[in-house]
Amino acid sequence: MLRYGTQNETEMNIMLRLAELLEQTNTTHAELAKHLGLNRTTVSHYAAGRNEPDIATLIRIADFFHVSVDYLVGRDIEPESPYTGEQIVVDPEKPVKLRVNNRTIEIILAEEK
Repeated sequence: MLRYGTQNETEMNIMLRLAELLEQTNTTHAELAKHLGLNRTTVSHYAAGRNEPDIATLIRIADFFHVSVDYLVGRDIEPESPYTGEQIVVDPEKPVKLRVNNRTIEIILAEEK
């Protein structure tokens, strides 16, 4: 479900969703800041609604918590990223190579025991 809001609503949604995700994952402002390459005060300001992250930072926050940017800004009520849980049909005889966050991951399928 998508919905659109004003800039103030978007800022409020980012603040609320970020605070909620930090609490749910037991992540500190310092831990998130370190991952984002920012100082703790900047992340604290995002969580308090004093500042708003730029789009690049918003994407990195979404990636860190495995949620969509739409969820962070309040356009989607479901926290799941559209990329999680996606089924991929592959040939079981061949390895699968995926690119995730500029890294190549090779997956070799094996029969379950």
